[in-house]
Amino acid sequence: MGKKTSLQFQSCHLEPENAAEAIYKILEQWDLVNQVIAMTFDTTSVNTVHLNGTCTLLEDKNGRDLLWLACCHHNLELILAKVFTLCFVPSSSPEIPLFKRKSGTEK
Repeated sequence: MGKKTSLQFQSCHLEPENAAEAIYKILEQWDLVNQVIAMTFDTTSVNTVHLNGTCTLLEDKNGRDLLWLACCHHNLELILAKVFTLCFVPSSSPEIPLFKRKSGTEK
């Protein structure tokens, strides 16, 4: 069995096309294009939009489907954010009364 490698790339401030191109260039430089079988990513729309998200564009450049492994941490954040907005009045302030009470900083 060959050596397994993890390539980490953060594309926070790149457009999907630029991120996919940058990742693909790195894969080419390391001669890994044909060895990639999966990608893991946060679940922001820049990565996951069906037609032109980074993941879809990277699959197109690679010429085959890859296994998508969405980060569970980000999935949980999205679920908790939705629950919070359903249970509590959305806040436009960084100072949320519930958290101030729990931390003991409420005046």
